[in-house]
Amino acid sequence: SYYTFKVGIMYLGLTSFPISTRNSAIAVAHLVAKTGVKQMYVSADPAMQRLAREANEILARDHGGAAAAFEVLPMPDFADMFGPGGDEDLVPMGDVSPNKTSIIIHSSGEHDYLRV
Repeated sequence: SYYTFKVGIMYLGLTSFPISTRNSAIAVAHLVAKTGVKQMYVSADPAMQRLAREANEILARDHGGAAAAFEVLPMPDFADMFGPGGDEDLVPMGDVSPNKTSIIIHSSGEHDYLRV
């Protein structure tokens, strides 16, 4: 489901930015501020919900108020993507181009903050 969701985001011409669940709230806030993330799909897992909430609190406090925070959206599960229904409601492909970023990958690097 996770891989299908990432590919679906890219199919729509949007940028996928999978953020490791092992990051701290400070690290997530840093990545969001650096890349301008506006929406984040977060699983229903209580630890992930808490991480998103804490990252948003840091963004609001340290990066320009509530406007710096991202919208938390529910992560679709298997049934949402592969449940009943057919192909009659296919979504058209978005604006996909080799000159457009389709995925952002980050690394913790070896020193100081995470790299994007």
